[in-house]
Amino acid sequence: EEEIDDALKALEEEEKAAADKQDELDKTADQLSKRLEACIKREEDVSQREDKVATREESCTILQNQVKESFDALKERERICDNELNEAKLRIDGFIEREAKCSKREEELARQHDALLEKERLLSTERGEMDQIKAELQQDMQRAELSIQEENK
Repeated sequence: EEEIDDALKALEEEEKAAADKQDELDKTADQLSKRLEACIKREEDVSQREDKVATREESCTILQNQVKESFDALKERERICDNELNEAKLRIDGFIEREAKCSKREEELARQHDALLEKERLLSTERGEMDQIKAELQQDMQRAELSIQEENK
């Protein structure tokens, strides 16, 4: 009987130890469950952050594409402006060339004008001389007529 009592005591002690162990295991399971919930929550947070990062990356990609398109459009506009500038330079060069030709023509016309003025002056002088000769001839004719009339009388 003593052996049974001892065995019962030992069994009770083992049951108590097992119950204590079960309590510890339950506490550990609770702690692990809480940790698991915290990990799941962190995982959800990480997943949300990853989604936000992915959304930001998409936005950045869209912005990068827009910037590239804007840059390409600016490069095209610059090319067009360079072409227009070159065309304007060519037109200006043409105007300068025409202006030079006009200046030469103007100088030539001025020389011709001066030559015509000189010819006109010479012609005017000659005309004056011719008018003087004509006047002298008229006087001579009048004297001759007078002389003829006097001789006829």
